[in-house]
Amino acid sequence: MLFVIVVHSLGCSYFQAAGEKNRVIRMEMERYVYDEPCERVFPELRQVLFQDGYAVRNTGEGGMTLETEWTRDRSDNDRRYLAQGIATQSQGCQLRVSFEQISAAGNRQSGRDTDMELRVLQRVDPTDHAEILRKAEAAYQASVSS
Repeated sequence: MLFVIVVHSLGCSYFQAAGEKNRVIRMEMERYVYDEPCERVFPELRQVLFQDGYAVRNTGEGGMTLETEWTRDRSDNDRRYLAQGIATQSQGCQLRVSFEQISAAGNRQSGRDTDMELRVLQRVDPTDHAEILRKAEAAYQASVSS
């Protein structure tokens, strides 16, 4: 019985640590500002979306907003993206990527997709990408060891 409790406890701590790692990535990406202008960041976002099989359509709202067509993903969900590039006073760019998803059962979900934003960061600024992953791994290790 003690073995089961210890295994369960270890499983919970690793689950909590993974959650902490994801929280750090989400927090870092939500406040991240590229040193590059949005005109440099958006083509990289388009490329990531294209690689994932998404077709980008014109939203009619200028060059710093894009929307994808609905596409069926690997999990058999219909998904689309809406992205905004917000120019900052420092000539940088803040990227916000949101998704909307409908499962095969008809359940809707939407929210910010910081994982997609992280993939774009990897292409635009690999050094900052690595630093965010380093912080997230440190948070994970601290959670596991506590």
